[in-house]
Amino acid sequence: MILGIQKEFTGEVSRRTKEWNQDSLIGDIFISFAYPLKTYFSYMNHYQTVVPLLSSTNGTEFAQELEKMKRPVCNGKGLRDYLIMPAQRIPRYLMLLMV
Repeated sequence: MILGIQKEFTGEVSRRTKEWNQDSLIGDIFISFAYPLKTYFSYMNHYQTVVPLLSSTNGTEFAQELEKMKRPVCNGKGLRDYLIMPAQRIPRYLMLLMV
């Protein structure tokens, strides 16, 4: 769900920036996506539950399998690295709006 929202949102921002001029704005895009972006709050609440759960698997066969998944195709990143990415987007959006 978050991936779909993200793709649609970044697509809108990308289209707008390609046609950018001195009168262009992006705030309306944020307003139109305000409700879907609330999904991030739910994600963060679950993320705060999942990370300690993952930590509790250290030394288990499951943790070993997760470690094996850090292949070159994944840029050497593990599950935790990918789980944090949606959480890092919101502060980036705030910085974009402040510029």
